[in-house]
Formats: sequence, C-alpha cells, structure tokens
Amino acid sequence: MRPNKMHAGGRGKAAPLMPGVRSTIMKDTMPQIRRVIIIGCASLLALISIRNFFIAATIGQSIIQNIISGSLLFGLAYAIYRQYRWALRLIAAILLLVAVLMPVGIFNPFRVGDYMVAGQQTPSVAQTLLWLIPLEILLLTIVFIIELRKKRTDHEKS
Repeated sequence: MRPNKMHAGGRGKAAPLMPGVRSTIMKDTMPQIRRVIIIGCASLLALISIRNFFIAATIGQSIIQNIISGSLLFGLAYAIYRQYRWALRLIAAILLLVAVLMPVGIFNPFRVGDYMVAGQQTPSVAQTLLWLIPLEILLLTIVFIIELRKKRTDHEKS
C-alpha cells in the first residue's frame, strides 16, 4: 500500500503534491501581511487622533472631549504599532464588532424610512450585498490575521 493512498477504512490522509511548499510560503508571507495590516490600523488611528486635535485647536467644539479622545486614540495607535497584545486584541474586537453590526445597521426598517422621507428609492438588496459581502470578508480576514499567533509546543508551555 502506498502511503498517500487512503486505505479501505477511509481514514487515511493523502500526501500533498508538493510537501512543504505551502507551509513555507505561509510562514514567510503571513508575518509580513500581518505587519502591514497592523501598521495600517495604527496609521488610521493616528490620523483620526490628529483630526481630533485639529478640531480642538481650530473649530473649538468640545475641546476637552476632542483632546481626551485624540490622546486615547493616539495611545492606542502607538500600542498597536508596538504590537502590545491587549491593543491587538482590542482592535480585533472592535473590527469584529463592526463586522457584526454593519449588516444590522444597513438592513433595518429605519434606514428605508429615511430613504422614503428623502424621496429616494432604496438600493436593492443585491446592490447592497455587492459591496457588503466583500467588506465583511475583508474585515473578518483582518481580524483573523491580527489574532494569528504561533502555536506553542509542549516545551514552551512548561
């Protein structure tokens, strides 16, 4: 019996066509992709923080609130950039919450009422799903990549 063929019980595992190639590619590229996503999240939070400071300095609306939120967002951006575990977990939880609540906000009767009051026709479900599904997949993939970590071996556990 060849090792890559399944035996009569059906519990055998077929050997990969090119052993080690896929795992090597994943080991090489996933940390780079994760790093780019983390830098992107930190940059976005830093830009929002700078915007809050700008609003506090120029417009003068809710000065204390904008300074506090800008400081907290900048601190979170720094923690994400430094890859602190709590910050990565927090941003993953926020993105997961956005991914879960976004369809609820889009497909609700109050949104349809707003379109009717404005005299506009509501977008069809197919048009909405055309952009919503890829966005949901992207958000969930980002959450998966941010939360990706190495598996610990028995030696590291002790």
